[in-house]
Amino acid sequence: PAADEIPIHLVRVDSFNMARKETTNQQFLQFLSDYLSQGLIEVRNNIVYVAGDTEKVCYTTQYEPWYSIGFDGSVFFVSDFRGNHPMVGVMWSGAALYCNWLSQENGLEECYDPATWTCYFERNGFRLPTEAEWEYAGRGGNLDPYLNYPKGNTIIANEANIPQSGDPYETGPYPQTT
Repeated sequence: PAADEIPIHLVRVDSFNMARKETTNQQFLQFLSDYLSQGLIEVRNNIVYVAGDTEKVCYTTQYEPWYSIGFDGSVFFVSDFRGNHPMVGVMWSGAALYCNWLSQENGLEECYDPATWTCYFERNGFRLPTEAEWEYAGRGGNLDPYLNYPKGNTIIANEANIPQSGDPYETGPYPQTT
């Protein structure tokens, strides 16, 4: 482990569910469109904000061309071929709002209070994983032995979305997401 990751210590992680795949640009677009129609978000200087606030939700393609969600002044759209690629340029608060929206869409309780960003873990809605949950999932649930990655302590480049991994999306403009 890196110096900022020690001492290694035990952390209790209750059972949890986690999506198998990242949220796509198309999925996030649906959330943005719905929240825009409700007046809950607004776009200023090519950045999406919580309405009437300085809290950033995400960046648009007009802010930087590698972000795949654009805004034409009234409608959000996927600006390139990456509709099914992972959403990039989203801030933590945008991800939390997406979780609340997804909870609403599925008839579940919202976990985040947008006024304070408190997460109510006892609620049944969608939420972001804790650091411990994220690390546990990233290690494929391995505890003994304790591994850095699901299959060992060395990353397997062609099984990850990293530069030089050889995945089919390592062409064209940045970001090269799969």
